[in-house]
Formats: sequence, structure tokens, C-alpha cells
Amino acid sequence: MVESRYFSGFLAAGAKAERRLVEALTTRARHSGSSEITAGSTVTAVADEWYAGVERRDLAINTLAAYEETLRLHVRPSLGSLRIRDVRVGVVERFIAKVEDRTGKSAARRCRTVLNGITGLAASTRRSTTRCGIPPQSLSTRRTPKR
Repeated sequence: MVESRYFSGFLAAGAKAERRLVEALTTRARHSGSSEITAGSTVTAVADEWYAGVERRDLAINTLAAYEETLRLHVRPSLGSLRIRDVRVGVVERFIAKVEDRTGKSAARRCRTVLNGITGLAASTRRSTTRCGIPPQSLSTRRTPKR
């Protein structure tokens, strides 16, 4: 399967525009391969960072085992190669529904918990990233109307 992404920008015409486009794409590819979490990081890379942080917390051994199993059996095989920028509500909902159909509500609930942790980490390190496909501004609390 060939993966393609759209890249847009406003550049001058001609050779100068082509040079700038090549430079922008090269810079984008270089940053997505680093250990820094960006919108170009894969779900697997962010999941590894998230799980390393979870291991440092004082959680029960069974909880850690359940999270590791969820990552190994569900998240990495299905969503691992996606870039964080490509994780959207529809993608997550289809994934959760598929897990629920195949393995049950408990596994689906655990997948949602793990994905919330992964996308939460990505959102906290890169504010333009989404949390389960929901823009950070829409996660804010409801405002009271002005009087």
C-alpha cells in the first residue's frame, strides 16, 4: 500500500517555488524521524514514549500488563503506522468499534484509555495536535454567557 499525504503552501512560481517545496518536505521528513514528538510522529513512537512514562508511575503490575497487551495486540497493529496528525475522531471510532466487535467491550474500553493517554501526551507536547481527533480548544470547559 502506498501512503500519500497532501502538502500545501503558498509559494512563488517556478524553480524558486520548487526549491522551497523540496526544502520544506525534507525538513518535515527530518523532524518526523526524531525522538521529539511532533504532528509527524507515528502513533507507535508516541505510544512508546507514553508507555515509558506509565512504567515510571506507581501502577499495579496488572494495569501495566493490560496496557502493554493493548498496545501490542490492538493499537500498534492497527494504528501504529499512522502519523499523529492523521488521528481523527472517525479513525478512532472505527478502530474502537472494530476492537469491540472482535474482542468485546472491555478491550475496546482499554484501547480508548490507552489512546487517550497517547494522544494526551502528543497534545501536551504539541498543542496543534488533536486528542482523539478533537481539537484542544473544543475540549475546554463550557463558558458561561456574559450578562
